[in-house]
Amino acid sequence: MILALAIAAAPITFASLAGQIGHLDGLAQRDVVPFVAAQASSYDRNAKSATENWFANGDAGQFLRVNQAGGPSYVLADLKGPGAVTRIWSANPSGRLDFFFDGEAKPRWSVAMADYLNGKALPPALADLAYVAARGWNSYLPLPYAKSLRIEAAGDDALRGLYYHVGYRTYPAKTAVTSFQPAQLSAAKLTAPSASGNLTEIEMRNASPSGRVIQGSLEGAGIVRRLEVQLPLGSLKDVGRFLRTTWIDVSVDGERSISAPLGDFFGTTTGVRPYVTRAMTVDASGRLVCELPMPVRRNFVVRLSALDEPSQWPKVAATFQRQRVDAANILYLRARFQHSILPTRPMRDLSFLDAQGTGKFVGVYLHVANPDAAWWGEGDEKIYVDGEHFPSTFGTGTEDYFGYAWCDPTAFQRPNHMQISPEGPGNWGNTSLLRWHLSDPIPFKRSLKFDMELWHWADLKAIGYDRVAYWYSAPGNPIQDVMPSLGRLMPLPLEKPAAPKGAYEGEDLEVLSRTGGNLEVQTGFWEMSKGKQLWWTQPPVGAKLRIAVPVPVAGRYRISGSFCHAPDYGIHRLSLDGKELASPDFYASVVALRRIDLGVLDLAAGAHTFQVECLGARQEAKPGRMFGVDYLYIEPIQATDR
Repeated sequence: MILALAIAAAPITFASLAGQIGHLDGLAQRDVVPFVAAQASSYDRNAKSATENWFANGDAGQFLRVNQAGGPSYVLADLKGPGAVTRIWSANPSGRLDFFFDGEAKPRWSVAMADYLNGKALPPALADLAYVAARGWNSYLPLPYAKSLRIEAAGDDALRGLYYHVGYRTYPAKTAVTSFQPAQLSAAKLTAPSASGNLTEIEMRNASPSGRVIQGSLEGAGIVRRLEVQLPLGSLKDVGRFLRTTWIDVSVDGERSISAPLGDFFGTTTGVRPYVTRAMTVDASGRLVCELPMPVRRNFVVRLSALDEPSQWPKVAATFQRQRVDAANILYLRARFQHSILPTRPMRDLSFLDAQGTGKFVGVYLHVANPDAAWWGEGDEKIYVDGEHFPSTFGTGTEDYFGYAWCDPTAFQRPNHMQISPEGPGNWGNTSLLRWHLSDPIPFKRSLKFDMELWHWADLKAIGYDRVAYWYSAPGNPIQDVMPSLGRLMPLPLEKPAAPKGAYEGEDLEVLSRTGGNLEVQTGFWEMSKGKQLWWTQPPVGAKLRIAVPVPVAGRYRISGSFCHAPDYGIHRLSLDGKELASPDFYASVVALRRIDLGVLDLAAGAHTFQVECLGARQEAKPGRMFGVDYLYIEPIQATDR
């Protein structure tokens, strides 16, 4: 009865939905008007079940249907209300979007898809709701509808290969919803939450005989609106290790609520990597901030545990707004860490969260330690709500879920998501990602299961996946995990390929002359030392490339090198100071780096001339007759001072 009155008294409108963006208090309580959240997307429809094409990857150009009347239009979503769209994403927008509200025969709003997703169609007051991040096009513009909303794309043949997500929510029947009108955009505005309370340091005291645990608490009822940890950067020898080996646990009203390494909980695993999002912030001073609201009925306890003996503990502070708390409707913030180092084959669904009870899913942090330059994130997210057999949210790729596209390693930070870039080349190294569901939370009544496909292009023996899921749930569902041992906790160590000590990098060698073809330093190949090679393309038969090779001390040397082999590479005669070394065929059906032994020579101290002469290419080779040297290695066998 109370719910029915609340629904009737507070109709859902565009203004009310837009006004809630940025205000997080609603996450920590049961919704007055409940809803179900789901996603329409271009996921590969061949993925039928866990036993039938479950990892199919044709995640583009998959639509509900195609309407041919008046030219093809592609139906992205056909939603039955009352409800609201909360997010639209694409990797390759083109043409226009047509929005048909409440059964209308003509679209109420037609807008260029790119302008809708990059914010050009919005007034400045709403600019934060639509933008491009690392080639991903995102809009969080809320679009309520009273009865239905059909979204179609039209006007460009390129739409046949469209990647898209449409996130939406559905309210109970008879919920009062006022459908969106384009004219409402000009009057809309986003409001920032007002500051509430002062930041106060929590007194942290020793809580174990070993001295490796400290604990502090806040007593009474209220809401912790800000939890802040200040790292003692000046006293830390290895910040990344400290962030992983120092564990944060939070208990609220006697229930364990948060359990994770300090760095992973705050989205900065390998060191202090500054970023700003709506719910988490890290700055260069080592200040780690969480602004997800945490309601408290009796007490709030923070515990830091160190696997290594700490030279100095961080300071912990909180903004605690004391107020009455509705015990029947509050939800506690939960955060759970998981750590995996595993091979990339066979492909599998990797668990991010398996929550029980009543609550809301609000976000994910992911740290990937990738020992290869190839793309690691082809996998789709799959979210099952309340025991679903097939996920009501089925994505199109890991980077798509995190709001970017095309495995772009470019760093970005936006209110709802961020990427801390890998070191490179390509996608090699440590990548950190956050995605918040703040204006698009996913409620559940009994359970929520979040899986992400482990789908890497390379067949690797090991890759590291560390993740933290953030959700709210009703009292009675505490975190059960315990802190693992150090050996089961540290991220996968990464080492870049390197030439043997004393080798000469091809891209660093002096070019003496060239009689044809094009010469450049090629980058982007993970397998190459430093990710580069000296690259000779399109040389005519008989063309010669001469390179200076320094020998600091006279002696007897073994000559070898790392050379690229590929379908468009040729046959080349190699010589040193006019002495022929070999005439290798550098053809290969796939790109590969191979070490070739070229023989033993007595060499005087000084510069020597390494010559490459193009002899042609085998018949099945693609055009190019290319040659690439990663490095040359002149290894002394018996050095003498002559």
